[in-house]
Amino acid sequence: MIIGCPKELSKDEKRVALTPVSAKELIKLGFKCQIETKAGLESNYSDQDYKDAGVKVISSKDIWSKSDIIIKVRAPSNPEVKLLKPKTTLISFIWPAQNKKLLEDLKKKNVSVISMDMIPRISRAQKMDALSSMANIAGYRAIIEAGNQFGRFFTGQITAAGKVPPAKVLVIGAGVAGLAAIGAIGSIYYLIQEMREQNRVARANARQNVADSHQEIALEGMKKSMVKIKLKLRNDEELTPEEDAKYMSYFSIMLRSRENQHYQYTIGMIDKGEWENYKRSFKTLFKSKYHLKLWSFMKNTFNDSFVEVVEELIDDDNN
Repeated sequence: MIIGCPKELSKDEKRVALTPVSAKELIKLGFKCQIETKAGLESNYSDQDYKDAGVKVISSKDIWSKSDIIIKVRAPSNPEVKLLKPKTTLISFIWPAQNKKLLEDLKKKNVSVISMDMIPRISRAQKMDALSSMANIAGYRAIIEAGNQFGRFFTGQITAAGKVPPAKVLVIGAGVAGLAAIGAIGSIYYLIQEMREQNRVARANARQNVADSHQEIALEGMKKSMVKIKLKLRNDEELTPEEDAKYMSYFSIMLRSRENQHYQYTIGMIDKGEWENYKRSFKTLFKSKYHLKLWSFMKNTFNDSFVEVVEELIDDDNN
């Protein structure tokens, strides 16, 4: 299966859908990757960077005709749709509700489409949540742009000639972008006002999400079939292939819940003390050799920062 990444044609678009780092991961999974020449220059990736990562650099014409999967940042333009060969899979931001004509054109070309903007924001899809990652960048950039427009020192100054007071910053909203903006402000000592109530609500929502995920896991674990599997594991009895698959799904749900808690902690929705308690509670999961086996099999599907946390817990337990 060949993945192709064409150059973005939209004005002022500097992003690229394939980086040398992500290409290496795809190649490990068995895909072949190719990219249009100079596609990564605006993102500071040279053609040589891609070649060093094992990516084939080819012409604009070949990227469309010799790829089974096309990955893009922006939705394809009319000329790009015409270049798509039938039965190609297109992965991109599509915004289908706003681009009905584009959908019809893609349907006529017999193209399968995965719209990145339609992926639900749930724990299992967290690694594919492209909207949150861009919102995170937007929140950070909003503060940088505000600082550029501000008429004096943001942090304030005290000099022999007098005192310049620091800026007062209002961040409206405490979603992904808002929290990123707050983090950027805090890192350079901005004064933040009017945020206490919004933060309180956001933290309450985060705790409710944690409670909901715990309830989901508890209900699944109380099913007769799952209780039977747990007893067999406790007695070191061998599971049937069906039981093994069922328990792997259950174990994955438990880990996704913890990964979601870790994500909420990293963006400030959960306090450090709460996160430490959660870590202690799921450390016991990895005392089982069977659980360690499952973890080694599925850890590549989790966020890298969460994998680091789990690996540290396992190492601590072994020491």
